[in-house]
Amino acid sequence: MSSSGRHRARMFGPRQAEEHFRSAFEYAAIGTALLDLEGRWIRVNPSLARLLGYRPDELTGRSFAELTYPDDVEDSLEALNALTAGELSAYQIEQRYLHASGEPVWVSLSVSLVRDAEGNPVHLIAQVQDIRDRKAVEDELTARALQDPLTGLPNRILFLDRTQVALARMRRPHSPLAVFFIDLDRFKLVNDSLGHAAGDRLLEEVAARLTSLLRPSDTVSRFGGDEFTLLCEGTAEKTASRVAARVAEALSRPFVLGEHEVLLGGSIGIVVTRDPDDDPERLLRDADIAMYRAKRQGGSRYALFEGGMPFRR
Repeated sequence: MSSSGRHRARMFGPRQAEEHFRSAFEYAAIGTALLDLEGRWIRVNPSLARLLGYRPDELTGRSFAELTYPDDVEDSLEALNALTAGELSAYQIEQRYLHASGEPVWVSLSVSLVRDAEGNPVHLIAQVQDIRDRKAVEDELTARALQDPLTGLPNRILFLDRTQVALARMRRPHSPLAVFFIDLDRFKLVNDSLGHAAGDRLLEEVAARLTSLLRPSDTVSRFGGDEFTLLCEGTAEKTASRVAARVAEALSRPFVLGEHEVLLGGSIGIVVTRDPDDDPERLLRDADIAMYRAKRQGGSRYALFEGGMPFRR
């Protein structure tokens, strides 16, 4: 072997390799940890400790499960068990750790199994990357897709989804569910006479007034334009009628928009179902048909859907 070859061999001997690993571990910008096969942190680098709000020595010896967000522990343990059982050589998941402050921290976690020269599992190495900024952007995009930008209420998509979930819950208690369709009376007149800015303000006031009438478990949605929908679980016909009467009374009270006092009102259609296999779209259609009946009767009132009601034209 040439002298240069022997020199390179000495450079990458066991001691030098260990020093190289130690340096890379300690100064890595990404969180890194060595774990035993049961998931306890043997060694944690400063980047990971800072991410979680601890000193490295405060994390040493603790199980990763202790600092994993409770809802994410099961998935993490399942992946870890598959890794140590030899079913996987590595895995990557997105999960939440718990910061020292108690706040959840979204991370991308990559874990690999390290074996000795004989192929026996020795320990695990984990890399932990902070993805809070990306998750915040994703949450914002999701909110935009599911919320009305003017009022902040759930939009049509989210309302239908919540109705589907509510129907699925009916399979257990088999209790009634009520859907309301509300169309504001005289809104176009206000919008045309006072302008779109005043119209937007009025819609915000309507949203606030509707939300204040219902239980926290109920859903108020801006369906579009001057139409709103309500979802009330555990609500039969008599109770639904009382809710609708309160809504009609609330919408008939004057709204104050700057120097103007506006009289509005609303026509309300109601459909009640006890069928967990009902279709959310059909329920909305039937509530809309009942609303149209209320509007034809003069508005500022409510009507319960009955079979044979004509389609809205």
